[in-house]
Amino acid sequence: MTQTASAKAAPTSMILFGFRGCGKTHFGRMLAEKLQLEFIDTDHLIGANYKEIFAKDEKLFRQLEKEAILSLRPANKIIAVGGGAVLDSENTAHLLTVGRLVYLETSRAPSDRKALYEKIS
Repeated sequence: MTQTASAKAAPTSMILFGFRGCGKTHFGRMLAEKLQLEFIDTDHLIGANYKEIFAKDEKLFRQLEKEAILSLRPANKIIAVGGGAVLDSENTAHLLTVGRLVYLETSRAPSDRKALYEKIS
């Protein structure tokens, strides 16, 4: 069976991952706004106190993070996942069914962050 021109591709999210502080949330929001897509940050799916949970009990945080990730479904969205999320093979396998993983690597140099900002805006 061949795919016709009228057949639509399955929805695919762009899933941003990278080290803490690299700009996943910041640039994810910008990209989602520019592309007029919904933005999801799995840290925020955990709850407003996700930083406190992580600081007190990383194992609990990782469990809640996994639940948040496994709740994601394929759709055209921009998604930011925590820096350690892809270290869990089950998380990574599921994320690959939801969309494309995009490693966001930026230096702390203001000129590098400005260049990325200008490309998105």
